[in-house]
Amino acid sequence: MKSIVLAAAMVLATAPFAAADSPAPAIPGSFDPIQRIFVPAQPQTAPAAAPVSVAGQVSYSFAITVASTIPTSTPIECAVQLTHIGATGGVYFESASTTATRSGTKANCTVKVPYLWAQANNQGFVQPQITLFAGEKRQLVHTLAPFLLPGNNQTRSFSQTLRF
Repeated sequence: MKSIVLAAAMVLATAPFAAADSPAPAIPGSFDPIQRIFVPAQPQTAPAAAPVSVAGQVSYSFAITVASTIPTSTPIECAVQLTHIGATGGVYFESASTTATRSGTKANCTVKVPYLWAQANNQGFVQPQITLFAGEKRQLVHTLAPFLLPGNNQTRSFSQTLRF
């Protein structure tokens, strides 16, 4: 009887390990017999994007509610900055600004940023940043979500509602 109980205990004790008998997924690499270590294979990287020349324009329209104590005689400037990392690692930076039209607590402006990037990365992103400033005492800066580089000779338009 003891041998039956012992045999049953051995079967039950090894049952959870039955799945462990299947081979583990292989890790690509090789064994270095001189150093006696396993050297994992280096991951393959995607080929670098070929540089392309791209021109276009990004347009931002701002609808601004003036909530701070900016005098109506103080102009509000709207600015847009674009940053793009080109295919060869160079950084492109473009910016433009304009003065908003004001009426009481409302202001509006549209900023158009043309660009011409000779070594752009057609798989890369454009990182926009918008800035509002009034005189020397009030400024607002927002870094917005990046977007894919538009195709050549295209205009990408955005609208922003801001409280300033």
